Amino acid sequence: MDRSSPDGDLLRAYAATRWLVAHPDGELTLRVGHPAPAPLHRTAVVTAYNPRSRPLSAARNRLADAALRRRLRGMDLRFHSVEAVPEGSGGDAWREPGYAVRCTPDVAVALGRRYGQNAILWVVGGGWVQLIATRPGFCGAAPGEVLALPAEEEC
Repeated sequence: MDRSSPDGDLLRAYAATRWLVAHPDGELTLRVGHPAPAPLHRTAVVTAYNPRSRPLSAARNRLADAALRRRLRGMDLRFHSVEAVPEGSGGDAWREPGYAVRCTPDVAVALGRRYGQNAILWVVGGGWVQLIATRPGFCGAAPGEVLALPAEEEC
């Protein structure tokens, strides 16, 4: 994939983001390509904000988020609130809410696809955080494929 493409820019953004999980054990942090705290093993992070990374109005994003939350409850899945925060950003920076969901990768990918997302985070059983494509063709991948992040010197 061409790292200067819009998808390459998005991969760099994923690499430079941390996800703050409001967990009963306290705030836990996830970063793609890094180990995750044990309570989050086999957990996915899914959001409904800004489908295909195209900004929506605050009102439309809130409606999409509420629909995702209702869906998670309707599926009887355990979840915690998450906030995506770009690294190195101050308190005024863009932030995006979502959910850390206890489910299988297949369910997480299906949720990501349903809400128009490019990818979801998945914490494998061993505790490493992966980025998994949900949009067909995102970075040349099929839904369910693990995405490779650019090397740090490329970010």
